[in-house]
Amino acid sequence: MYNLLPKEESKNRIEKFLNMMDENGKWDNVIIINRIHQYYFTGTMQDALLIFNNKTRKPYLFVRRDYDRAKAEATIDDVYKIRSYKDIVKYIGNELSDVYIEMSQMTMLVLNRIKKYLNMNNIFDVDRVLDKLLSVKSEYELNLIRKCGQIHSKAFNEVVPNILKEGLKEKEFQGILYNEKIKLGSQGVVRFKDPYNEVALGQFSFGKNALVNTNHDGPGGMQGLNAIIPIVGGDYTLKKGDLVFVDTSPMFEGYQTDKTQVYNFKGKVTNKERELHHECMEILNKVSSLLKPGNKPSDIYTEIMSNISSELKENFMGYKDRKVSFLGHGVGMFLDGYPVIANGFNEPLKENMVLAVEPKCGVDNRGIVGVEETFIVSKEGGECITGGARDIIDII
Repeated sequence: MYNLLPKEESKNRIEKFLNMMDENGKWDNVIIINRIHQYYFTGTMQDALLIFNNKTRKPYLFVRRDYDRAKAEATIDDVYKIRSYKDIVKYIGNELSDVYIEMSQMTMLVLNRIKKYLNMNNIFDVDRVLDKLLSVKSEYELNLIRKCGQIHSKAFNEVVPNILKEGLKEKEFQGILYNEKIKLGSQGVVRFKDPYNEVALGQFSFGKNALVNTNHDGPGGMQGLNAIIPIVGGDYTLKKGDLVFVDTSPMFEGYQTDKTQVYNFKGKVTNKERELHHECMEILNKVSSLLKPGNKPSDIYTEIMSNISSELKENFMGYKDRKVSFLGHGVGMFLDGYPVIANGFNEPLKENMVLAVEPKCGVDNRGIVGVEETFIVSKEGGECITGGARDIIDII
């Protein structure tokens, strides 16, 4: 079904954003160029600029392509067709004064093109305001994320064990899993806010390929197809005794969850590997119990890192010198969302934030063990929406 963003949901988001901008300080205009953010407010994502004007207290969507589709999908009234940024002047004038932009998203090239026609006295960064806005989900959003979590759980618990066959190549596994997720209702896209982050399906590896260094900021590794395509499964074939590391994300109506499962393919898992995996499960449960409004992500991180065993610490959250300095991250329309469970994130959690928690550990010459689940922050602690952590699943 081709669903559109409800107008009431859009209205609430816009009102909340305007109020947050007022609390942030003096502002005259905000320019939104990220298309996912544009959809978040307007229900459509086109080649466009979305501009919030403080004087009129309204958003304006200026569309280069495709205007007809934008008009059909948009939840706001002020949608205008433009050929260049010059055309914006006749609608809101050319004096933007104090302007906020997405500094992590807008290139200098585009900014200079905009400044050719629109005057800006001062330019500020709106990224943090948007991060905070998107981090707390509405009931509408939570329903979509829960649905995504159900798809995720079914894919990992029921589908993946039936895909794994001796001689299967990683790239074949990727294609089959992608197709099976689509059948379950996933809509086939993985999205990051970081414009330099690229993923086809997620991270997945057979055997010690999970220990291969990667530019992806996560505890897992992936050999990939080759140096220019490191995000697509390679030619390594599944063998008896391999650990299979699967860390992928489905999407439902624009919302994602994050989950990891490790499988033992017709081999023997050592006691040490089981113990490391079980300690990761214990850490996940501990973090889940702390996902309550008012708790600080930095405090959670410090508490966990201060109490892990020496055996786990050696390769915790990565392998050798390729370790990450976080335990979890926000998820939703982006997989690299706010907040992050790490040092420096000192603002308290809020109810209905959604975070993925991923304690993992590298094992020499074997691969990765550990877990990852997605949780909704609540007064009772984290509500797991991806099925719950499991032991290493044995494929006999």
